[in-house]
Amino acid sequence: MVEHGATDEKDLSCGVKRNDLFEILKKNRDRIRQLHNVALQLSKAENEERIYDLIIEASRKILKFDTYSLDIVEGENLVVKRISECVTDSDAQVYSKQDGIAGRTLREGKTIALGSLAGNCEAKPISSDYKSALSIPVGIYGVFQTASNVEDAYREEDIDLAELLIAHAAEAISRVRARKEIFRLTYHDCLTGALSRYGLSEFAMMEIEKARKCDSPLSMIMIDIDNFKAINDSMGHVYGDFILSWIVRKIKEVIRGSDLIIRWGGDEFILMLAGSDRSKASMTAERIRSHIKSECERENVKVAVSMGLTCYHGTGDGVDQMIFRADIALYEAKRQGKDCLRTF
Repeated sequence: MVEHGATDEKDLSCGVKRNDLFEILKKNRDRIRQLHNVALQLSKAENEERIYDLIIEASRKILKFDTYSLDIVEGENLVVKRISECVTDSDAQVYSKQDGIAGRTLREGKTIALGSLAGNCEAKPISSDYKSALSIPVGIYGVFQTASNVEDAYREEDIDLAELLIAHAAEAISRVRARKEIFRLTYHDCLTGALSRYGLSEFAMMEIEKARKCDSPLSMIMIDIDNFKAINDSMGHVYGDFILSWIVRKIKEVIRGSDLIIRWGGDEFILMLAGSDRSKASMTAERIRSHIKSECERENVKVAVSMGLTCYHGTGDGVDQMIFRADIALYEAKRQGKDCLRTF
C-alpha cells in the first residue's frame, strides 16, 4: 500500500509538471502567433514612426515589458524615440552611441542579457530599483532595452521572442529607408536637394489636378540666377555649385513647407505655389528677392535672381503651358535689367 501510494504521488507530480509545461507551451504559442501578426504589420509600415509604435505595443502587450527604451542612431548619437512613462529622466534623450551597455550592444551587434546589474560598471540604470536588464540591437539602426526590478527576470524564451520581434523591426526600418532613398534619388536633384525634373512631372501634375478639382489658385514662378555663366567662368564650377545650393537654401527659408521647388535645369528653378493667386505669389517672389539680397550682404555672397510668374488658368491648362508662360515672363525680367519679377 505504501508503495502504491508513493507511485500515485509520483504520477500526480508528473501530471502537474506536464500541465505546467503544457500551459507554458500554449502561452508561448499564443505569443508567437501574436508576434507573427505584428510582423505582418511591420512589413506594411509606411514610415519609421509607425514601426517604433508597433515595437513598443508588442513589447508591452505581448512580451509584457513595462520598462523600455527604443533608441535610434542619428549620426554619432543614440536618440531616444520611445520610452516608458515610468522613466522620467529628460536629460537622457540623446547620448553617444559608444556609451554603456547600449553602445556595446550596437558595436557587437548581439543581445546582452544582464541577470544582475549589481557591480556592472557599464550598466547605468536610471533607477537603483532595476535589478536585471535586456539590451537588443535593432540591426545597425539602434538599440531596444528593457529592465526589471527582479534579478534574472528574462527567461530564454522571453529573449528569443524579443529578438524575433526586433529582427522584424530592423528589417522594416531597412525597407522604409531604402524606399526613401530610392525616392530621393529618383525625384530630387543630388546637388541642391530640390526636386528634379522627374519630381516636376510627378508632383506638378498632382498640384494642377488638386487646383482643378478644388477650384483653388495655383501659381508658378520660374527663377534664374543672374549672370551665372560669368560666376562659373570667373570663380569656377565648385563655387558655382555652392551658389546653386545656397540659392535653394535661401528660397526654402522663405517659402512654405507645402510649396514645391524644382531644379528645372542649369541655374533655373521652378516654384509651384499651391493656394496662391497672382497677388500672393508676387509677394512670395518679392520676399525671396529681398531675402536673397539681405543674405548676400550678411554672408558676403554676390548673386541676384530674375523671376517670371504665371498662374493656373483652369481646365485645359497644364504644366507645359504654365512653364511656357513663366519662361516668357522670366525672359522679360532679364530683358528689363534682371534682378526683378515679371508676370504673364
